[in-house]
Amino acid sequence: MKGRFSGRSSRSTTARACHSCHDAGHRINGILIVDVDAGEIRTTMNRDLRWMAAGSGVLSLLLIAAIGVVFRLVVMRRLQRFETTARLIAAGDLERRVPAEGSDIVAWLAREFNAMADSMSGLLSEVRRQRERLETVINSIDDGIVVLDGNRKVIAANEAFLQRTGRYRSAVVGSSCLDVAHGMCGSADCPTLACLGSGARQVRIHERRTKSGKVAWEEVHASPIRGEDGKVVQVVEVWRDISERRAAEAQLAESHRLASLGLLASGFSHELNTPLATTLACVEGILRDARSPERRQRTGWDGVAESAGIARDQLLRCRGVTQNFLRLSSGKASPGNVVPLEPTLAAVARLAEPTARTHGVTIEVETVPVSALVRVNEAGLQHVLLNLLLNAIQACGPGGHVRLGAEDGDPVRIRVADDGCGIAPEDQQRIFEPFFSLREGGTGLGLFLSLDFVRRWGGGIDLVSTPGSGSTFIVSFPAAARDVPAEAAS
Repeated sequence: MKGRFSGRSSRSTTARACHSCHDAGHRINGILIVDVDAGEIRTTMNRDLRWMAAGSGVLSLLLIAAIGVVFRLVVMRRLQRFETTARLIAAGDLERRVPAEGSDIVAWLAREFNAMADSMSGLLSEVRRQRERLETVINSIDDGIVVLDGNRKVIAANEAFLQRTGRYRSAVVGSSCLDVAHGMCGSADCPTLACLGSGARQVRIHERRTKSGKVAWEEVHASPIRGEDGKVVQVVEVWRDISERRAAEAQLAESHRLASLGLLASGFSHELNTPLATTLACVEGILRDARSPERRQRTGWDGVAESAGIARDQLLRCRGVTQNFLRLSSGKASPGNVVPLEPTLAAVARLAEPTARTHGVTIEVETVPVSALVRVNEAGLQHVLLNLLLNAIQACGPGGHVRLGAEDGDPVRIRVADDGCGIAPEDQQRIFEPFFSLREGGTGLGLFLSLDFVRRWGGGIDLVSTPGSGSTFIVSFPAAARDVPAEAAS
């Protein structure tokens, strides 16, 4: 304490001595400026700053490197597991999953990825099961199914189609149908080509040889598959073996043919007896003239010549009717020939004329162009037209009218029109079904068999009918080649 007070007393004494020449009211009596050399201090400070910056940079680089190593070891390696797992799943290993240990964000992402993979695997497994089930169903079908692209290359086929070709799936898929189905169909009557060109469903019947050498008949249905723009991009063909059905149809056709012949028997007898009676009368007149005593005394043979001419005309008429009837009743199948429609329609009208007179119906044969030619079996065509003509006669009442005509072109169209009772719309959809008949006592096979015959020759039958106003059946055939020999059209 003594030292402290002595110091304070010394300062007071100094102040009083200083204030002896200065105003005591001014605390600051002057400023003393002292110049000190700071270069050494600045140099030291700059050196320290540089060392500090260098150290900070090194520490920052080390920190960044450490963070990179930790990120690569802890994060990137775990993220690479996602990529590896995704590639394996895409390659087909649907059971592969990402390890999801830990509680950080990567572990959470792994669990979400695994949940998504489980859901996708379930969907893929379901799709695979559905596909296998669909393939099992398609392969269990007896009908051959094949999918063709625009170039007629096979995209897919079931086992039934492969059995028809006798080849393995690897040799069929990707190949042209002409190479795969050699001998089963041809380019001239290919349903796929027709479907690609028209965009409409096509039906064809082809003959096929089995491995044992037997003949099998296939009914081919070609249906279009359209793209988003509406164009046909693919075609599905369904091959159905109709060998047994054709055998049954042949028996039905024979029964129907016999029924038709029975219907025509009375008219044929009348048609045949009339010229025979006339011929008999003429021949008896010739005999009487020849045996008369005045024969040698006569100077002319006018009566004899007239009777002989009448007899010749009537005999030719009888021969023509008999030939047409025998051709129709033979029932023998023959390959299609170029047939002119003009004499064919006239022959069918003559055969149906007696039945028409019995029902009081008039048959009118319109003028048929000489150039109207079709490639069919003539006896079969007469059978089809006669069946349509008899149906038209039976649909008309007394005083009815039936017109038979044809139009040249491609296709060639044959019309059988009547002014009868017509056909109801709901019955028009079933008129060509077997055993469906609108007439009491009818077999229901006529139109069914007629359509089958016409389809064999590449044609079709259309119906236009209005109830109460009559019906028109239109038989269409592809036009035959125009360069046929002249005798073929005679």
